[in-house]
Amino acid sequence: TELEVTDQWYVFKSRPEEVPDLSITMTLDESTLPADFPEEYKRGYHAIGWTHERFGGRVFYTVLGDNPEVFVNPTLLEIIGRAIEWTSGVRN
Repeated sequence: TELEVTDQWYVFKSRPEEVPDLSITMTLDESTLPADFPEEYKRGYHAIGWTHERFGGRVFYTVLGDNPEVFVNPTLLEIIGRAIEWTSGVRN
């Protein structure tokens, strides 16, 4: 599923895809970043959403949402709805 939004992007010191037990669920296509996006922050693979089931619970995380306008996107709302179902155990 593709999602087209304008938002702020984070660059993490520890790359999420290298953290044990995280499952990457969403990535950013860096070719869509503005031309003035600093090259030193491009990594080729940019995780923007992940899950894990550590510590006896389920966690969903996404960097999306700094721009409140992204929450009118029906695809993002579907993703968040499914994440809520998954974290609550309704969906596996």
